[in-house]
Amino acid sequence: MFTFPKTERLCHRELIRDTLNRGKRLRLGALHASWKIQTSQESIQICKPLQILISIPKRYTKKAVHRNLKKRHLKEAYRKNKQFLLDFLTEENLSLSLTLMYNSKEAINAVEAEQMMIEMLHLIYTKLKQSSAN
Repeated sequence: MFTFPKTERLCHRELIRDTLNRGKRLRLGALHASWKIQTSQESIQICKPLQILISIPKRYTKKAVHRNLKKRHLKEAYRKNKQFLLDFLTEENLSLSLTLMYNSKEAINAVEAEQMMIEMLHLIYTKLKQSSAN
């Protein structure tokens, strides 16, 4: 339940490129999200209903130590709060590829990361719910 296994990580290069180029976008402060619902042909490469990529660009955070800390906080926040989105995707029989980028020079602590992640996941959830209702 509260795990982040390798199968949930978005690693396939074409899926990442497709998600960033053709996916829907959402911005919440410094956290940018891009997601794409995968079709049955594309979902062959996805073995979980949700795959995620978390990125901290070197442009804003120069030191790898600080990038890794930010990424660790965001991964932990995702791991703790992903369940409602996973339940919805399995219920609707959808597969989703999601990229999250934190574009800011500001340091982020675990509490701020969790608040941003909860808000972002809820926004994505509402957008998916609206699109599945149509």
